[in-house]
This record gives sequence, structure tokens and C-alpha cells, in this order.
Amino acid sequence: MADCKILEMDLQAACWVVRPGRGYAHYNEFLFGKVAAIGHLDEFITSDTKLDKDSFDDVFKEFYKEGAKEGITQYSIASNLSQVKKFLFDMKVGDLIFTIGEGSIVAGVITSDAYISEEPISLGEDSPVVSKGDLNFKLRRGVDWGQAYSKDKIPLAIKRSFMANQTVFSAAEHIKYIYHWLNVVFINDNTIYTSSKINQTEDIHHYSVTKFSETLNALEALATIIDEGYQDGTLDTKINVEQVLQRLEELAFNEELNLTTQQLFMSPGDYWTGFTGKTRVATIAFTIAICCLFNITPVFASQEEMDIAEAIYEPVSAAVERISDKNNMELVVNKLELAFPEQNKKVVNKSDELRKKFPRVTNSSKGTR
Repeated sequence: MADCKILEMDLQAACWVVRPGRGYAHYNEFLFGKVAAIGHLDEFITSDTKLDKDSFDDVFKEFYKEGAKEGITQYSIASNLSQVKKFLFDMKVGDLIFTIGEGSIVAGVITSDAYISEEPISLGEDSPVVSKGDLNFKLRRGVDWGQAYSKDKIPLAIKRSFMANQTVFSAAEHIKYIYHWLNVVFINDNTIYTSSKINQTEDIHHYSVTKFSETLNALEALATIIDEGYQDGTLDTKINVEQVLQRLEELAFNEELNLTTQQLFMSPGDYWTGFTGKTRVATIAFTIAICCLFNITPVFASQEEMDIAEAIYEPVSAAVERISDKNNMELVVNKLELAFPEQNKKVVNKSDELRKKFPRVTNSSKGTR
């Protein structure tokens, strides 16, 4: 059985895109060298240049003066300098980052502060991929690159994140969608966000989608029952389908259902959900329930979450099996070719590792970093 790590993610976090030169020239060098790099200031810096704002103020002035001499517009000069500033001073260790190839996009996590290197990055003669030339860009950051994705298989909502033409730009506006894509399942506050994939290429049958929606509603009702039954670290109850359906009617009548969906069908397409539990127990119960629906083992990040999960896992799993049978989910899964997307393990694990090593600190005047 596959597993899925469940992390607490910040929807206000930074997320970056750095293009690997014109025509994707250094895409393979980025991946091979485990870097992201830009060459905007190569003629104005050496390995001895200090990476601080005071030193770069002088570099920026020189860059501006030379650009003006060459007839470059003020807009172009300002745009280039803005991108350099983002690369040097706005990016942080632990931020998500992407780079773009001719047919693919790869996600990674920034692992170092900015640095200057005059050492070329070369793929070497025995490289299995063709090089368009050594990477000589001097401004660099270490990156742990993860799984590459074919552009054809990227969710439509994500593609908008990569449409800007600059070399360096922010994709933070689409961070929730990006987490749906990379993490598949993640928590923000007490809301659990989950992703599933409809792989069917033919017209989607309304019956199948309706049954899947009904099943998700039942999982929400199940989570509230688990929440009420969890006492002093234990859950001693057997839940039948009738209980779940009765609770679902009560929640609907009282307007207490809060499960949201974003459906990007297009055959194939994505089905994203968000459920907010009144307590952490409810959130964890729903997480376990939807993972069990797809035969996935959830792996929680904290010991507290793991203890709760261990106490409620068996009753939740048994109830999900009964709900699944009731709603004929085996047929639904087959008809829709419904699946749990593959989590980008390398990015998720590296994010978790760096978060533990460099915990974010909250500052009332500057936000969280």
C-alpha cells in the first residue's frame, strides 16, 4: 500500500519560477548541478563581490548606467534589476521553486542562500542528455530538484502559474493549487485539502460523479461522528452506514456541511476538496477516511497527529469500507478511472526536512518567515 505524507502548509508561503536561459538552454544543467541561476549581472560581479544590499546598490547603479548607454529602455533595466533583487533578497531557504524545460516542468526546494560562482557547470561527455553548452551564470542558489512533469499532464489551474515571461517571477498567487498538485493532501490550520484525479478520457457519466460526491459527503459526516466519539485518546465505537447517513441529514438540515470542491474535469481532470474540522481530530479523521477510500496510508508529521490517527484508524477504515460498498465505489472508480495522484515525495520530504531545520518565526510586523 502506498503512503502519503501529510504536512501543514502555509498558504501565504513564497513560491518561485526561474527560467533556465533562453530556449530552456540550461534546463539540464540546473537539474544536474542542483542549482537555479541567473546571468543578469555577470559582467558586473566576480566571486569577490559581497552579497549584501549595500554592495549591490553600487552594482545596480553600474548596470543601470551601462544599460542606458546601450539604449536599453528604463522599463527593461528596472525589470531586470527587480528580478535580480527577488533572486538575491526575497527567496529563502525552504521556498518552493520551479524551472521550465521544453516539454516539462520540474519542482524543487531552495536549499541555500544566494551565492556567486565562476565555475562552469558541465554535464560531461557521458551525459545521457544533450547539452546546449556549459552553465556560466554566476548568481546561483542550491536547489533540491524533485520529480519532473510533462507539460501536457499539468492541471489547467496550475499552468497559469508559469505563463509570465520574466526569468524570475513569483507563483505564490497559485500556491494552494500548487500544493494540491505536489502534496496531493495537506493541512492548513484545521482545513484538510485533498486531490483526486479523473483519468477517464471519454464523456464523464453523471452517475459516477454523483456517487463520488455522495461518498465524500458521507466521509464528512463520518469525521464529525469520530470527533464526538473520541475521548481521552481513545475511540471505542463501531459505526454503521445508517449512522453516517443520519448524521449527514442532520448536518445538511442545520447547514453545517462545509466540504468544498473544485472540479476541473476536461476528461481527464482534477477533483480537489477542502474540509474544515471543528477540531484536529475531525480533520485527521477525514484525512484518514479519504486516504482509505483510495487504499493510501496517511503519514502525519507530528507525534500528536500520529497518536490521534493510531487511535481512530481502525474504526474509520471499517466505516469507509461500508460507505464505499453502499455507494458502489468500485464501479465508480472503474468508470471514472479515479485515482489518487502521485505525491512528489522528494519535494515534500525536503520541505519537511528544511522546516524542521529552519523553523519559521512569526514577527508581528513582518509576517511569518
